This record gives sequence, C-alpha cells and structure tokens, in this order.
Amino acid sequence: MSPFSLRSFSMNKCIILIGAFVAISSVISSTDLDAWQEFKTNYSKHYANETEENYRMKIYIKLKKEIDKHNELYEKGLVLFKRGVDKYSDLTDEEITSRRRGFDSNMTRPESEADDLEYFVGSSHYKLPDYVNWREKGVGPAKDQGDCGSCWAFAAVSAVESHLFIKKGVRVSLSPQNIMDCSSKYAHSFKQRFFNNGCSGGWPDQAFKYIKHHGIYTESAYPYEAKNRACQYKHYQKSRISIRGYHTIPSGDERKLKETIAKEGPVVVVIHAGHLFDSYRGGGYYACLLEKHILNHVVLAVGYGTDKFGRDYYILMNSFGVGWGDTGYMYLLRNMENPCGIATNAFYPIV
Repeated sequence: MSPFSLRSFSMNKCIILIGAFVAISSVISSTDLDAWQEFKTNYSKHYANETEENYRMKIYIKLKKEIDKHNELYEKGLVLFKRGVDKYSDLTDEEITSRRRGFDSNMTRPESEADDLEYFVGSSHYKLPDYVNWREKGVGPAKDQGDCGSCWAFAAVSAVESHLFIKKGVRVSLSPQNIMDCSSKYAHSFKQRFFNNGCSGGWPDQAFKYIKHHGIYTESAYPYEAKNRACQYKHYQKSRISIRGYHTIPSGDERKLKETIAKEGPVVVVIHAGHLFDSYRGGGYYACLLEKHILNHVVLAVGYGTDKFGRDYYILMNSFGVGWGDTGYMYLLRNMENPCGIATNAFYPIV
C-alpha cells in the first residue's frame, strides 16, 4: 500500500501553495485560545511569566493556522504531505535550528583514516528490488534526541544497532550519550582526535571511527541525558560493542545509495531539514528540493519504494520520537537530483 497518493500533482504549484500560508494573520480568536489551552495541557507547558506565555502563544497560533491551511490543501489533493503540531510548536525556527539540528558542514572534520574510509563499489548489473523496508525486518523503532542537536549520534548508533541485527541477529540498544561525550573535541582520553560537538552537532562518520577504536556502551550502561557531559569511558569495563569500520557512498550518487540500502542495510544520510520538516506528519515530502546544499540534520535511510502513481520515495527514520512524522518516519521523494542533499554525505558501518 502506498504511503501517499494523489489524483494529480504539480510540483511547482504545490510549492507555491505551501509558501502562500507561511505568513498567517495573528488575530487571536476564542478558537485559537481553546487550541492554545489544549496544546499546553497536552504537552504540560508552563511559562515563567505572562509575557513569555503571550509570546509563545502567538508563535503557536500562527503555526497552527499555517498547518490547518496546509492540511486543507492536503485533503483536497493539492499537496502530498500533511503536517501537525508537537511539543516544539511554540518555538521559533531559529530556536529549533539551534536546539534540534545537529549538523553543520562548516564544522572541523579531520581526514579519515585510510582503513576507515572505504567507498562502496557495487555492481551495475545487480538487479535491485523495487521495494525495500528494513522496518519490516525488525529495524527501529525511532528514538527521541530531545532538546539537543544530537541527531548525528542517534543516526550513527541506530545504524550500528540495525546492522548488528541484520547481519548477526543481535538486538541491542546502544548509547548515543557515550558517542556525544567521548567523541567530543573536548575529550582528551584517547590518542585519536575527534571533532564532534555533542548537542551542538557532529559528523556521523567520526562517530563510527570512535566506535571502531573504542567501542560503545549499551544504553542501560550509559543512559542518555540530552546534554553535554564529560566522557565516562572506563578502560577496565569490557562490555563495549565495536565495529570493523565503515563505508561511504560516492557523493551525490543516488543509484549507489539505493543499492547500498538494498544490499547492505540502513544508511546514515545528511539532509536539509527546514520549517516544514519539523511539522511533517506523513505523505511524500518534497519541501527541500531547492535546498540540497544546506545540510543541517542527520537521519537513517531504512528503505525505498515507488507508489502506485510512479513516484519514487525513500523511507527515513528520524530521531524526534514516534510522535513525529509517520510514527517517527518520513517518506522523502526520490530521484529528484539528490533531494534534500540525501546522497551528499552517506555512510554505513561494517559490523
């Protein structure tokens, strides 16, 4: 069954329609106030004072009106994806970017070691299946990074968990906090230098490099706290899991990305996540087609397919919890000249 469907679809028309509702009137009605009270109740919201609450209310109501207008278009078959509110709907775009995005291409990144960085070279004669969904094979569920830009760590850890399960039948929950703390540029316990920045972002391949050399603790041994901490690495503890290395996909090559997902398993990808991404609740997402060079978020590509209208899509696992998207997942339109930059920086672990 297709995750999204429309009778007819014009990409340019849809982008124009979406943009038309970003600027919505801020007039507050009794209906708006009811929606605000419901939002505060649902997400246990409390504010420091009346000024703060009024400020947050205006942000929320403006976004709610925008989302309602968008979903009217969705119900009429004029856009491919639907939207919704969540606990972060009282924040500005700038606040969400600073607190939830975890990738910046300008971050310092050391050269990878030769034995770590290997390009995947697949066979051009390999017949790829039309549909792959590792969720159906036991991968997941989506986790929640909370109020911290640790998507890079969550995606890397979820990739290792997925490949351990697929290749070795081992199901284990591993620790993003371990990677955040110990592959930080401030961690000086190791001969290797790592340049990740915890809640301020990082490179997923550097996470793989750390796990190869030093292993990773389980989630229960090293719980997630959604904040930067000192590295709690203990040399005498042997309960760590390691990987043999990682591969990277040639930059921009969607064919190789698709082939890797099919033959090897889920792949960590870096994408652009913008205003509409945060409120995504299902359907075929395409609102970042023109922003593929502005990469700011890391997710896990766990599959691909084609809907009954012939539109290709990727299946992405985010780290915003199961309340975001389609139970934590997104359907991103595929084969549109590297949509959202998905194939620009793509990696997977060798377990």
